[in-house]
Amino acid sequence: MSRVRSSPRGGFTLIELLVVIAIIAILIGMLLPAVQKVRESAARSDCANKMKQLGIACHAYHDSNKKLPPAVLTTQGSAPNAESQSWGPNWAVLILPYIEQDNLYKQFSASIASFPNDNNTTWRGVRSTVLASFKCPTDDQNDPANKFTGAGGNWARGNYACNNGPAVPGDNYGGNSSNAGFGFPGGGPMCANFGASLQSLNNQDGTSNTIMLAEVRSGKSNDRRGVWAMGFAGSSIVAGHAIGDDQTPNYENPGGACSDDVEANYGAIDNWQDGMGNWDGCQSNQGQSRSRHSNGVNVCFCDGSVRFVTNNIGQLTWYCLNSRNDRQAVSPP
Repeated sequence: MSRVRSSPRGGFTLIELLVVIAIIAILIGMLLPAVQKVRESAARSDCANKMKQLGIACHAYHDSNKKLPPAVLTTQGSAPNAESQSWGPNWAVLILPYIEQDNLYKQFSASIASFPNDNNTTWRGVRSTVLASFKCPTDDQNDPANKFTGAGGNWARGNYACNNGPAVPGDNYGGNSSNAGFGFPGGGPMCANFGASLQSLNNQDGTSNTIMLAEVRSGKSNDRRGVWAMGFAGSSIVAGHAIGDDQTPNYENPGGACSDDVEANYGAIDNWQDGMGNWDGCQSNQGQSRSRHSNGVNVCFCDGSVRFVTNNIGQLTWYCLNSRNDRQAVSPP
């Protein structure tokens, strides 16, 4: 009887196994950027949808009040200081009933309604409420635990700001139109104690040519940039954002020089390496539109349309799109 010899059982050698692992690693490396790109595209779309809803809410406020909401209510005609008690609710607080937050609004409605006739600060109780409507999914600093610690503390983060105009806030708070940067007016549609009517905007540069809302980035705990209920430049207002050292979206001066101008005591860290430059010793209240999106920011125009503006937009174009009354023939990108 003959025996059948069995052949040795085959298997991977160490070299073959390493080759397979290397191929898998290369494939993952090739797929990861594509996955990240898809995720960012989805996040940017979600951000644009949120901004669209805020634009609709501003229009609903306009329908009820015959004007857009003011950027911030204040008992004085110029830019309020964060340390004073002269500032009241901002535009985001005023539109709460129009974004399905009527119950939150009603808790503080008496204090909200009393500004700018008194200094009742009870309305600031809204500040700790985290609202998804004001948060861009791309900004990793708007975590609920990362609240702003100044001005009483516990201020929840947000990434959407109204447009006060490219002129410095001290010049055009209250809706005045100053000359700034390019020698023609730079007033925005929403300023302190002032909200433009859509009709007046149509008679000036047009609702489709004037930015109403723009993105801002959230700062770290002691940085008041990116705070939804606080009506200051960089917090929930963009202002002076096409002149001086704050020229275009996400702007950073060459060599790491300052960019935003937010006061020191309730101010911002000069973190230019991370795209958050600031000169905290300057009181000019400049706050640029910023985001974590790749190469640009979402903006909502006064007609309710939302568009993505890239960082390389021309400074003059950016100035004119943010000014309601420059009378320049500039079309949106």
